[in-house]
Amino acid sequence: DAGPYTGPFVAKAKVVQDFTPSPFDQMSLCLRKGDIIGVTSMPPLGIWYGILNGTPGTFKFIYVEVIKDADSMATPITGEAKRPRLPRKRNRPKPHTMEEL
Repeated sequence: DAGPYTGPFVAKAKVVQDFTPSPFDQMSLCLRKGDIIGVTSMPPLGIWYGILNGTPGTFKFIYVEVIKDADSMATPITGEAKRPRLPRKRNRPKPHTMEEL
């Protein structure tokens, strides 16, 4: 048993719409309006990772609203959101002819 999660949260989010995942979806969290989720990762594709009532899982960002007021949260936030990675620039120039390929 690893115990409860003690790592950093990037945000807290309040559920604004109920969501019941498919019984075949083992990763999605069951959300009820008013639930507070500790968000651990916010990838740009929209499927976020977090912990709800001690259960880790995924949820779509459209079902939640990020809580901006840190004083209203039951538990403190630790850590900061990671900056998104920018695509690498190509070192070589683009080919203009078939011979350059």
